[in-house]
Amino acid sequence: MKPNQAKNSFRKLKYIYSGKPGKTYERHKYQAFVLENIEESVIVIDIVTGKINYLNERAKVICNLNGAKQHHINHVLSKVSPDNQALVEEINQQIVNGRNWQGEFDILVEGKPCTFMHRIHPLKENNHTIAMTIISTDITALVEERQKAEAANLAKNQFIANMSHELRTPMIGILGSVDLLEHNNLNSGQAENLQIIRECGEHLLQLINDILDLSKIEIGLFELSPQSCKISDLIFKTVNIINPLLRENGLKVSVNFDPAIPEVILIDQVKLRQVIMNLLYNALKFTFCGGITVDCKREKGPDEKDQLLIKISDTGIGIAQDQLEIIFNPFIQVDNSASRNYGGTGLGLYICKHYIELMGGYLGVESQEGKGTTFFMYLPLVECIAAKTINSPDNSDKVCWLNDSISSNLNIINVLLVDDNDLNRRTIAQLLHNYGFQVTIASNGMECLNALQNNHFEVVLLDMQMPVMDGYEAATIIRDSRIAPETVVIAMTAQALNGDREKCLQAGCNAYIAKPFRSEELVQLINQCLNKISDNKTVNHDFINNLIPEFISLLGELLNELERAIINNDLNKIKNVCHDIKGMAGMYGFMQISRQAALIEKACNESGYSRIRQITRQLLADYKRLSSQVG
Repeated sequence: MKPNQAKNSFRKLKYIYSGKPGKTYERHKYQAFVLENIEESVIVIDIVTGKINYLNERAKVICNLNGAKQHHINHVLSKVSPDNQALVEEINQQIVNGRNWQGEFDILVEGKPCTFMHRIHPLKENNHTIAMTIISTDITALVEERQKAEAANLAKNQFIANMSHELRTPMIGILGSVDLLEHNNLNSGQAENLQIIRECGEHLLQLINDILDLSKIEIGLFELSPQSCKISDLIFKTVNIINPLLRENGLKVSVNFDPAIPEVILIDQVKLRQVIMNLLYNALKFTFCGGITVDCKREKGPDEKDQLLIKISDTGIGIAQDQLEIIFNPFIQVDNSASRNYGGTGLGLYICKHYIELMGGYLGVESQEGKGTTFFMYLPLVECIAAKTINSPDNSDKVCWLNDSISSNLNIINVLLVDDNDLNRRTIAQLLHNYGFQVTIASNGMECLNALQNNHFEVVLLDMQMPVMDGYEAATIIRDSRIAPETVVIAMTAQALNGDREKCLQAGCNAYIAKPFRSEELVQLINQCLNKISDNKTVNHDFINNLIPEFISLLGELLNELERAIINNDLNKIKNVCHDIKGMAGMYGFMQISRQAALIEKACNESGYSRIRQITRQLLADYKRLSSQVG
């Protein structure tokens, strides 16, 4: 288009602002007044000449333009997109090609930094771009509000994380005390009440974890931990957990597993198990007759790549169609009555959806009121061939009793317990005493350092948030100053955000355990850490050979007592003997025997003779295997 043609194209526009009376003047004078005085900046630039054909008063202020028609297009664009010549050329090219452009920039207006949203549109005549219109909106206030909202959201999530720590801390006292009470002589009523306390405590802990998961989702702290997983085991074991509850409610469960699915796949099995468990509990909660079906299939995705399809279907009350769109939103129940009748925070499905999406999958739902609901998830299917030999049945059934743990766990293990909470100190100390550990306590990092300078400890259990000196500083000093170079330092903290474990390890800790924890988990972690340390030590085989037979002999005597007590139906005797076996086996590092004794001890509280006899048979078989290995 020639310059004079472009000039004619804007004849009407100029006429509108000329002030001359005429046919179009009355119709446009108010529009012209508004356009001239609106808060948005409006600039019209001739593509051919590069000159400004129109700009309103706001544009003159924003772009600091005087004698507007003397300025070239590049000068104007450099004002709306400062210090970016490449972007100026990109905008020019897009407009010439008839495409819109939009961007957000910070520029100085009368010496004050402001944020503007620029929307640039081509003006066409006869399908040819003859000009561009730049409309700029001051969004400074909106940006400031957005920044305040983001800061408030960050503060909220930090508050949630801090409150999670504060709420999780007393839970170790509650659940730990339950653990200790279970070892006492309780009548059936007391045992039932104690079980209620444990179930309520664990349910409260799950609610705390859900809220913490929500905060991690919102600030993007979730990370995947993919590992080799025997997927059929994961599915069947997860279903078996809920199977007793289904039977109690007269419901049936069936699992259909496609043999075409690889035996071992690469996936974050912790998150997948949590999703499946949540969906199973949801199905149980809303199903009163019929049952639940779990289908696992191998399918081809839209991109022809293999994917894993898991469907969990129930014959429950179903979900209304208008509720399906919001069911994955946080804090949502299908109706108000659901929160009253069925409980829950409304976070479970929201968290599940984010877990599946984080794994590169999709979670959806189909439902019909009165007929049931089906949740289905598609996940990338990555076969893990190398892991098959590791997880094969031939290897998984082998029991290696005489491993490196013997070299480090034959002596009484001295543990330094560092925690500023008196209840936690007393509870954890008693739990460790029950397993044969010798425990010394300290209430802050400074006391911990003093104790390490004056005494030898194999293990330091170190709380990370304490007054005077916290665990991070104490761990760093222990490692940097070489006060106790061979001592195992295990971080104990109620912080459970991603990155907290890495922070503890970077400070010098050997391992990390989140509060609250079960006594078995803590003891197992201690033994695992001591095993690693023992790899670099010279083993005194004479010392081992002298003490292991003594342990085997004592264990055999205790098992004989246990069998006589079972024959006599003497629950108190059974419980006392198993308490001794549990502590002694735990001290020597034989965690399987220790756990079995603890299970028998627990079964005594429930008068479960069949359960007692079943576990005892397993315990005797393991003892015989151990004796043959030592002999």
